[in-house]
Amino acid sequence: MINLTNQRIRLCSAKYLIIFTMFITLVAMGEQNTHEHHGFHVSHPLFVPSPLPENKVRLEYAVKDIDDLKHKEKEHEVILELEYAFNRSVAVELKIPYTHIDKQRKKDDHARLDNMEIGIKFANFSFEDHNLSLGYGVSLGLPTGDDNKGIGNNHELEIAPFINFGFKFHNFEFVGETKFLFPTNQEGKKHKVTSAVEFGLAVMYPFGHDFTALLELTGENVLHGTEDGLSTVNLSPGIKMRPLDHSSFEVGLGASFPVSTHEEFDYEILSSLFWYF
Repeated sequence: MINLTNQRIRLCSAKYLIIFTMFITLVAMGEQNTHEHHGFHVSHPLFVPSPLPENKVRLEYAVKDIDDLKHKEKEHEVILELEYAFNRSVAVELKIPYTHIDKQRKKDDHARLDNMEIGIKFANFSFEDHNLSLGYGVSLGLPTGDDNKGIGNNHELEIAPFINFGFKFHNFEFVGETKFLFPTNQEGKKHKVTSAVEFGLAVMYPFGHDFTALLELTGENVLHGTEDGLSTVNLSPGIKMRPLDHSSFEVGLGASFPVSTHEEFDYEILSSLFWYF
C-alpha cells in the first residue's frame, strides 16, 4: 500500500512538474524583451553552474574517492546535460546521471540511473553595460534513483530555487550561485536534511580565446534536519581549452579537494566535454 501511494505521488508530481515547467516557459517567452544583448558573456565553469542560458550538450565524467571509518569506495558518475535557450534570457535544462559505486571493502558494487534533474533559468541583462548579469530559476530533482543501492532515491522530489550572477573585471570572470534545497515526500520521522543551501563561486582567467584557468569554491550547509549546521567546503582548480581553433567544442579538467572539517570525499576528478550549438 505504501509503495502504491509513493508511485501515485511520483506520477502526480511528474505530471504537475511538466505542466508547471511548460507554463513558466511560455510566460517567460511571451514577456521577454525583443531587444538583443550581444556584449556580455562569461565562460562556463566546471563545478559551478553557468548563469547564462546556452544551447549546449555537456558530457561529464567524475570519480570520487571516499575513505572514512564507515566507507571505502570509489564513486564513478557519468552525466549527460542538455540545455536549450529559447532566447538569450531563458533556457531549460535536463541532467541525466548514471552512477557506479565500487565498494572496495565489500564485493557489493551497484550501478544505475541516479536522480535526474530538470530546471528553468532566467538571465537579466539590465546591468550589462557594467559587465554584470543577474539570474534566477528553479530546478527539480526527480526520484529516479534507488535508496536500497545508495544511489539517489525513489521517493523524494527535491525543489531547488536558485539565484546567480556573472561578472567581468578586466580579464577576470566571476560566476556565483546560491541554491536552496527543499526535499519533499521524505519517508520516516527523522531526516538528515529537510532544507539546505548550496553555494558556489568560480574565478576564471582566459588566456586568449582557447585556454581558460579556473579556481572554484563550492559547498553546502544543512539548515534543518538531524545534520543541522553541518557544512562542507571544497576548493577546485581546473582548466578549459578548445582543441581546435574556432571550434564549438571545449574540454575541461578539474580536481576538487575538501577544505572543511567535515569531508564528503577525499578528492574528486572531473572531466567535461562541451558542445555549443
